[in-house]
Amino acid sequence: MKNIQRINESWDVTLSDFSPGMLGKLKKCLENQTSFQFEIINAQMIPFSANSFDVVIANHMLYHVPNLEKVLLEVRRILRSDGVFFATTMGLRNMLELRKLVNEFDSSIEFPLGTASKIFGLENGEAKLKPYFENIEIRYYEDSLKIPEVEPLVNYILTFTGIGNVVEVIKGEKLEQFKNFVQSRMDEDGYINISKSAGIFIAR
Repeated sequence: MKNIQRINESWDVTLSDFSPGMLGKLKKCLENQTSFQFEIINAQMIPFSANSFDVVIANHMLYHVPNLEKVLLEVRRILRSDGVFFATTMGLRNMLELRKLVNEFDSSIEFPLGTASKIFGLENGEAKLKPYFENIEIRYYEDSLKIPEVEPLVNYILTFTGIGNVVEVIKGEKLEQFKNFVQSRMDEDGYINISKSAGIFIAR
């Protein structure tokens, strides 16, 4: 909401998600705003006519879709000839220290962080976009995290359910062992530094 004043009142903005729950939360946050329409949309079958949007934004989501090619065809279809497509994503080295931390504790853990970038990431995004767009620019977002507390870091790691096996391995007695392990690493500098690799593709 901190950037809401940057939305021009003349704009017609459609906010979409495949999840009704996610869209419902968003709608509640913007319930007093009049510039927005809300639609539950499958990005592989966008229910809008051709050449109907000036801008399409895919914010850290292209690596989730079952068929990326279908999505990009749909984006290209609904964009006007002078339209712009913005797609944010991560790189293969995103949060690399976090992956190393987990595997140093137990090398049998399959921690899925980073796998999404192999589908659509900073390293291969341009090649994925080229068949659909003539002009592609990439801008990198330099950032990192310094985490001084064990509990939030461990809780984040345990959100990876259904992919990998981190939740199956780090539980019960092993969960306490992992917390102690993270604390010992944190004690070395007072925090754990985690670098981020993120950026945006601007395609025309």
